[in-house]
Amino acid sequence: MYTAHPAPRFVALVAALAAIGTFVATQPATAAEAATKNELQQDREAIDAGKAKVAELRAQVDANGKAIEQERADLQAMEADVKTLREETEKLKKSATTGAPYKFNEAANKYNAKAQEAIDRRNALDASISSYNELVGQLREQTKVVNDLVIAYNEKLARKAN
Repeated sequence: MYTAHPAPRFVALVAALAAIGTFVATQPATAAEAATKNELQQDREAIDAGKAKVAELRAQVDANGKAIEQERADLQAMEADVKTLREETEKLKKSATTGAPYKFNEAANKYNAKAQEAIDRRNALDASISSYNELVGQLREQTKVVNDLVIAYNEKLARKAN
């Protein structure tokens, strides 16, 4: 019953059983690894999406900040004009009693219109600053969310490594 070379059959049988045993033993680990890889990939995608939102908010904050600085400079120039008009109006007020009231009235009307425009611009600047501050708050919150995601991701990587 014995053949001249029984070893090759035995080796083939052991190899086949080993392969089946290895496959069965590693299948759950492979499924767990696949699930972990999938979860880490989803976490990376969430982090990337969060970073994109941070970049978008940062661009908006930067653009709004530059616009506010321009508005502030324009307002300061306008307020300087208002001050000059007020001084001119005060000078004309003194001379209005001596026979030139129409010049005073014209200067006063110009001053009043410019002063109202400056007030309106100041209100618009204040509204822009409020919007800017809200954006900065959103940026801070989104940055915190991304940081929390990164921390959680790193913890998962550390657990996977152990």
